[in-house]
Amino acid sequence: AESHPKIRDWIYSRPSIGPSIKDFVERGEIARKGKIAAIGGMLLACAISGWFLRGSVLGLSVLIGTIAVGILFVATRREPKSET
Repeated sequence: AESHPKIRDWIYSRPSIGPSIKDFVERGEIARKGKIAAIGGMLLACAISGWFLRGSVLGLSVLIGTIAVGILFVATRREPKSET
């Protein structure tokens, strides 16, 4: 955001994603709807990837651990005071 102000302003001006990205970049906040979507996407990716890694205990362990860290990160972000 700081290295390319023109691109930052262009992204922030997008009505569908701009406010959510601005909240996260500037204040580290994720709206509840965004959290649900992000965690759902991570779980879906984990299920699909897990299917392909089903024969590898190490691969499954790394996958589940990585997804768990991502879910924990998203779940612990503050939510904006006023949801848009």
